Amino acid sequence: MIPKDRYQKERAEAKRQRQVHIIQSAKAVFLRKGIERSTMNDIAEEANIGIATLFRYFPKKEQLARLIVVQVLNETRDVFNQISEMGGTCFEKMDELLD
Repeated sequence: MIPKDRYQKERAEAKRQRQVHIIQSAKAVFLRKGIERSTMNDIAEEANIGIATLFRYFPKKEQLARLIVVQVLNETRDVFNQISEMGGTCFEKMDELLD
């Protein structure tokens, strides 16, 4: 691989990892303070990045909140699908959901 391609690949991976870290940090702040009371400054501090870096990745808090909600709903849907496909009675499946 030529150095330029390697550099671009490494840069893209670093950017992807930083974005994942920002999302995880935002999720932690939202859980702790609630979405309405959380600020972009809170998220930047949690992620240990500058506020300008945060705004470069996510210009609005609503984008972050929407992305996190979609992720959580997708994870929940997957769990529901797994439980609905397993054998057992309806009550056993409900017990599994509540666990």
